[in-house]
Amino acid sequence: MARAFKALADPTRLRVLEVLSRGEHCVCEIQRHFEALPQNLLSHHLRVLKEAGLVLAEKRGRWVHYRLN
Repeated sequence: MARAFKALADPTRLRVLEVLSRGEHCVCEIQRHFEALPQNLLSHHLRVLKEAGLVLAEKRGRWVHYRLN
């Protein structure tokens, strides 16, 4: 539970969850909502959310698709 609260404490991760609340997206689609955020940092935030059990990830081809858990 502490991991989930820590993940939710970051404004960027809250925005990612807001984007995912509209449906499943690949990382490239999520990136469009965060133009000033480097892709590697976005991937870090997505990993934190995944490890906290808040999002699910599925690799399809070369892209990873994320959705709310």
